[in-house]
Amino acid sequence: MVARSSRTAKSAIVAFSFLVLLLLSRGQAVGDDSREAIHRKILAGDELILNPRDPVDTRTIDAKWIKESVANHVRVAIHYAVIRGSLDMPDETFEQRFELHDCVVRESADFSYAIFKRQFTADRVTFLAGVSFRGTKFDQDAWFGRSRFESGDVEFQYAHFLGDFAALDAEFVSKSGSGMANFSHVRFDGEANFGHSLFGIIAYFIGAQFGGQTYFDGTRFQSQESQTDFSRAHFSDVVSFGTTPFNKQRDSTFASKASFVATQFDSTAWFDGVTFENEVQFSTAKFGAASSFRGTTFKSECDFSLVWFGSDSLYMGARFWVEPSSIRLTLPALQPFPPTNSCLLRFLVEKSNS
Repeated sequence: MVARSSRTAKSAIVAFSFLVLLLLSRGQAVGDDSREAIHRKILAGDELILNPRDPVDTRTIDAKWIKESVANHVRVAIHYAVIRGSLDMPDETFEQRFELHDCVVRESADFSYAIFKRQFTADRVTFLAGVSFRGTKFDQDAWFGRSRFESGDVEFQYAHFLGDFAALDAEFVSKSGSGMANFSHVRFDGEANFGHSLFGIIAYFIGAQFGGQTYFDGTRFQSQESQTDFSRAHFSDVVSFGTTPFNKQRDSTFASKASFVATQFDSTAWFDGVTFENEVQFSTAKFGAASSFRGTTFKSECDFSLVWFGSDSLYMGARFWVEPSSIRLTLPALQPFPPTNSCLLRFLVEKSNS
């Protein structure tokens, strides 16, 4: 009886083990089939929408699949994926739309000197490693809204946006606190919108060309150790860093040092309500139309020396939290004015010690 029970128990254990192995093998097969199905879908240019509640492993795809689809000149449209492997495609020409929604890019993404012939979208995408769009050309609109760049290594130098550009609520940060978001010498032919974006690292817009209306309202240049540099930038159309008659609740903040040295403003420049918590320089800047600093707060040194004003410049309600010797405004340097324009500097300022 004991021997028979022992044999029965052994048989049950063997049967159970076999069943477990069978289930595991079937599960692996299903996983393989699922990944292959995803692969085929991407290669075909079909829109891929994964379930955001699924485990990360089941939503992880290979970067090389995206590269293959681009080589096949089909659309890329992927939602909720985790992309592993380097997404490096420098000098590539993207014939069709390129869309990433709610994705995570784990490794580097290099699109240097690539050409996007159709719309580019990176919506709520998290880039964990370095990103480069250096010299990249965007023939149509480019959307980076709500995306997060976490490595502190973001390059857009010499990129050219022929359509509209939007990076609303985007975040340029670094866990180490160091790094740079470099937009130097970028050309924005259409509208450029950085509204409510966050720069926790150095932000360079040196020599950038803004051809359309530009919005930095609500933008936070947050890191006190970093620098924000718009020197020699050129704004051809209206630019807003703060409150305007059409928008009364979106003022930007500069915790970092800010430079607008030799910056050119051809149209109205709105700085109403902006807070400069650190030094700011406007020396040798040119304001070709009206400029407004109403309610602007200057908490450190501000330099308006050798500034050229081509029309009214308003400072009513501006607050200077520093000694008068730290405020530099050289009126003789404002000449010559265009003979057909009258220029009025209006000051009703308040020195605040609170």
